[in-house]
Amino acid sequence: MNDAHLYLMAPGSKVVREIDPFSQTSDGQALEIIDIKPGVLNEKEAIKADQFCAWLESLGYSVLDWGGYRNGDIRVSVYTDDTPYVSSITLTLLFELNVQTRRMINARSRRIIWREFACELGQRWGLQFLSVPAGESMAETFDRELEETFAWECYLLREQSAGWSTD
Repeated sequence: MNDAHLYLMAPGSKVVREIDPFSQTSDGQALEIIDIKPGVLNEKEAIKADQFCAWLESLGYSVLDWGGYRNGDIRVSVYTDDTPYVSSITLTLLFELNVQTRRMINARSRRIIWREFACELGQRWGLQFLSVPAGESMAETFDRELEETFAWECYLLREQSAGWSTD
């Protein structure tokens, strides 16, 4: 499936980057491992996982067998690091809704809804993308992160080869 995976972390969480000495990329570069370590916050600042998941369900997200949530072309995976608090989430944007038929969605029009949801995650819950340049808004970060995914690149190539409008 052609999906875009965007990663957000809870307030207080830290990004830890390590080089894996035993692995390398296809071009011979050292493989960088990125991990999110939960921060220590007081209970008032932390995102309670049960409240966050109840909020997702109130928006119409269904609980998946493996514990994630899905509403149409958006999946949310919630990570707690065995605590009652959210440490990070993976926001998965589905470019194909049906694997058998390979039915593509109009990602350009859905991008607006995806961006609004990501911004709401930031405004309501304080979640943020792993890398946010100074002065960049949540919406700008979302656009940049999405455009850097392989799924978006494939969508643009498919759009171009099919002669779809790029307006």
